[in-house]
Amino acid sequence: MSEIKDKEGLGGWLILVGIGLVFGSIGWLAHLNVYKEIFSDGTWEALTLQSSDAYTPLFGILMSLELIGNCVFLIAYICLTFFFFKKKRNFPKFYIITILANLAFVLVDILFTKVVFPAEPMFDQETSRDVIGQIVSCAIWIPYMLKSVRVRNTFVK
Repeated sequence: MSEIKDKEGLGGWLILVGIGLVFGSIGWLAHLNVYKEIFSDGTWEALTLQSSDAYTPLFGILMSLELIGNCVFLIAYICLTFFFFKKKRNFPKFYIITILANLAFVLVDILFTKVVFPAEPMFDQETSRDVIGQIVSCAIWIPYMLKSVRVRNTFVK
C-alpha cells in the first residue's frame, strides 16, 4: 500500500513532462516570432502578390494554416500546463491527443510545403530531426500516460 501511495504527485518521470510543457509553451510562443518577420520584411508580399516576380501559388494558404496551427498548439500547451499543475483528470487524455495532433500537423505541413515548394527537399536535417523527435515523444509518453501508476494516481481532480 505504501508503494502505491508513493507513486502519486508530480514526481518521477512526470517532472520531465512538466518541464517539457513549460518550455514547450515558451517554444511555441518564440516560434510565432518567425511569422512576425515574414509579415514585416516584405516576404509575405513578395510571395503572395501575383504581380511579384517571386510569387508562389499557395504560399499564403500554407503560411496562414501554419500560423493558425501554431496558435492552436500554443493555446493547447498553455492549457496542458494548467491541467498538469492542477492535476486534472483529463490531462493524460488531452496530452495524448495533443502530441498525436502535433505529429500529424508536422507531417501534413511537410507534405503541403512540398506541394508549395516542389524543388525543395522534403526532409532536410532539421525536418527529419523534428519528425523523429515527435515520433520518439509519442512512443515514450503515450504508453507512459496510459500505463503509469503515478499518472493514474496523480490526475484525479
